[in-house]
Amino acid sequence: MSTLDPFPVYRRSALQLSGLLALAYVVAGGAGLLLGAPSPVFPSAGLALAVALWFGARASVGIWLGAVILNLSLNWLGDAWLGERLNLNLVLETLVIASGATLQAWVGARLVDRWGTSGWRSLETERDALMLLGLGGVLAGLVSATFGATVLWAAGRIDQAGFLFTWWTWYVGDVIGILIFAPLTLLLLNRDDVGSDRRRRVAGPLLLSLLMAILTFHGASRWEHDQRQQELQRMGEAISRDIGNRLASHRGVLMALRQFARVTPDLTPELFAEFAQGILRASPEFSKLGLVECVPGAERTGYETLMRQRYPEIAIPVADRDEHDALIAAATRSSHAVVGFVAPERAKQHSLGLDLRYDPVRAEAIDKALALDRLVISEPIYLPGEASSTDGFIELLALGADSGSGMHRELRLIAVWVRFEGMIADVAAVRSLSPGLTLELTRWVTPGTDAAMRAHILRFGAREPEAKPAKALWSTAWMLGDQPWVMTLAASPAYLAQQRSWVAWAIGVFGLLFAALLQVHLLGMTGSE
Repeated sequence: MSTLDPFPVYRRSALQLSGLLALAYVVAGGAGLLLGAPSPVFPSAGLALAVALWFGARASVGIWLGAVILNLSLNWLGDAWLGERLNLNLVLETLVIASGATLQAWVGARLVDRWGTSGWRSLETERDALMLLGLGGVLAGLVSATFGATVLWAAGRIDQAGFLFTWWTWYVGDVIGILIFAPLTLLLLNRDDVGSDRRRRVAGPLLLSLLMAILTFHGASRWEHDQRQQELQRMGEAISRDIGNRLASHRGVLMALRQFARVTPDLTPELFAEFAQGILRASPEFSKLGLVECVPGAERTGYETLMRQRYPEIAIPVADRDEHDALIAAATRSSHAVVGFVAPERAKQHSLGLDLRYDPVRAEAIDKALALDRLVISEPIYLPGEASSTDGFIELLALGADSGSGMHRELRLIAVWVRFEGMIADVAAVRSLSPGLTLELTRWVTPGTDAAMRAHILRFGAREPEAKPAKALWSTAWMLGDQPWVMTLAASPAYLAQQRSWVAWAIGVFGLLFAALLQVHLLGMTGSE
């Protein structure tokens, strides 16, 4: 134990010493990680080596405890690099990583004591500083990086391809932290008058060079971030533009269907199916096409007779849908909006004869289409009868007065049921949405009479199992018909790791290396005076 120990009280209280060292370790490590992940410098590694040299084995508990707290606190603060939830595996990984950091400090201290000189206490020559940094940093720094990268690989946090990168950035961060902060910590621990004067002469230039290195690193990081953000913005705007173009093409489809219905007064199910077949082949996002006929409640009986003539096999000519999505006889209403024609053939089982007014969302879209005489898009709805549960919407376009039939129906509407998954996934595929990117569409709606707003969220893109929630990187307002939506591009941690550039990290490393070499020179210069 050095007679220059600045904290003599801690010779009598190992608990207090451990607590102080743990706190210092957490603060120093957190400051380094503020620069980013991976950080070009990990100050706690330098602190750990210095206190291991100065206080001996008694410092091990504080180093280990600080490493445990630091790694667990990263998860509590949302940086779940060891896993999303606090569980036994995460705790075990943290304990092993903390043990590696503690062992590194102990190995470094032993190497300096065994192969170095006693000059590590005062660092009066450049040789003293270089022996400290070479043995305690460059050589001993292999320990924690090897422990950490191996644990992450064994736990499945990184794959074999990422092992070398993880090991290298871990090693460099620890070594730079030792090169800069081990000598600085030893100077702070040395409280004699000569040490105080050297601290003033070394600290000023060192802090200035550190500030310049950090500012340069920050500027490079911001440039990389802006470049990535611009790329995502271009991708998001292209997807938004493609969806807009797709919706515009839908309007052309509805106009063609409307014109077909107008020039075919004696429309039959066979003619409708033949015309719709080509459209459905060309537009895979269309679930089905239909012609909706508006029937006054007083004419329902006559219309049911007409439907039985068209479709002898139909069981319920005017139907509602029950809670199990089965067709049942429609309730009595002042008017009905019945699906009188529908394609493809499989859609007849679930939609033929369905009165769209059974559902408030569909009824609202019907009324709006009749009143505005333009293309109307419904709120998000569930589409029954698909191969799997899916969300979508209905596009409606009023046909106008029906003068061709003998009925007293005044209006008909062209209807297209659109699958969100089909439309958005197709656009995303064309734009080659990268694995790890998720496209989210959010629509705030009021469910029924409930005044509370809820988000209707649609996600496209694969999510990694057990990954932490994706981080939103770009968003914009987006209109679906006259409905305001929010479109968001979010990225998984794996995607962010793959897209990370090493330019800023390398700039930070070189800047900090310059600061470390400057410190060695200043220590040698001031120690020889």
